Amino acid sequence: MIGFLTRHILQTIDSVYHRKRIFNYLKKNKNKFKFKFIIDVGSNVGEYTELFKNINKNIEVACFEPQKKIFKILKKNLKNYKKIKIYNVAIGSYDTYKNLNTNLGSSYISSFSNFNKKSNYYKIRNSLLNQSNVKKYEKVKVARLDSFKEFKKKKIDLIKIDVEGYEIEVLKGMGKILENTEMIMIEIHKSNMYLNYNPKQIEKFLKNNGFKMMKDFRFPFLGWSDKIFIKN
Repeated sequence: MIGFLTRHILQTIDSVYHRKRIFNYLKKNKNKFKFKFIIDVGSNVGEYTELFKNINKNIEVACFEPQKKIFKILKKNLKNYKKIKIYNVAIGSYDTYKNLNTNLGSSYISSFSNFNKKSNYYKIRNSLLNQSNVKKYEKVKVARLDSFKEFKKKKIDLIKIDVEGYEIEVLKGMGKILENTEMIMIEIHKSNMYLNYNPKQIEKFLKNNGFKMMKDFRFPFLGWSDKIFIKN
């Protein structure tokens, strides 16, 4: 019961406050950034893709979601939108197949990352969400983003990344696609919940590839942010 109530409260905060702030910021600046093509890495059930389409219904979006059950929900949720392509693939730093942990306290959360069980944040999250210590895996396809020929010469206005601790691998797999990308919105954790996770490494990688942070949308009460970086 506690886990259900906690998830409901967090989902409400996400939809009516956190995502609304991001929507308002992007909509306010839509003429400046001229959103035409967006890549959504870690689409989940399509909340952010719907947000992008509500900014401009003519935006073209490529969605990536590896978990088969969530992929089916994503397709159903977006079936009435035009100019959307949906890929049942995870994005990483090399082409392979990997085991995705799908038992993270919510049917809508999955990750390749391993938890740091000594982390206080992990212990609190585990308690509030009634998260099981039993791991459940689904074998999924992983591909570098630059392995998709349709993106290599395309101007990309925004890449949104939400992959639960696997962000640096997604960025490494972009290759020269980064040169054609104007903006990146990425979830960055400030806690040590994930093993071998280093938020400074992510920000340094983006800086070294010509991006600077434009906006930091911190989620209330929790140790993560959606940060927007733009090309210098």
